[in-house]
Amino acid sequence: MRRVFIHYVTRHFGNKQARPSSSIVPRRYTPPKTLRSWTLDIPGGDLYELFLFDNGTICAATGRFAHASGSTQCSWQEFAEGKLHDLIRRTMGDAVLTEALDALRSATPAQSGH
Repeated sequence: MRRVFIHYVTRHFGNKQARPSSSIVPRRYTPPKTLRSWTLDIPGGDLYELFLFDNGTICAATGRFAHASGSTQCSWQEFAEGKLHDLIRRTMGDAVLTEALDALRSATPAQSGH
């Protein structure tokens, strides 16, 4: 009797197992990988960091303690157009800015026709 019932259910409703739909299953968050980072640590003073991530963003962080810290980020395109240049030049110097722009050029795929 059980075999007949299973055959009936399978025939009329298909062999659908209880699986969550792919649209329901949340995707796992994968943090971006750091391609390059720069750190300027002034003992007894501030801490400045700059990160170039593989997801197309650049992040500049300032401050050692929570009450006096902050960060800002932008896309690779915005950084190439000049966003964050003044901040990096003022906090970390021209050498770090030049290195960051060079690292960005090497990380960005070559644009054909430009």
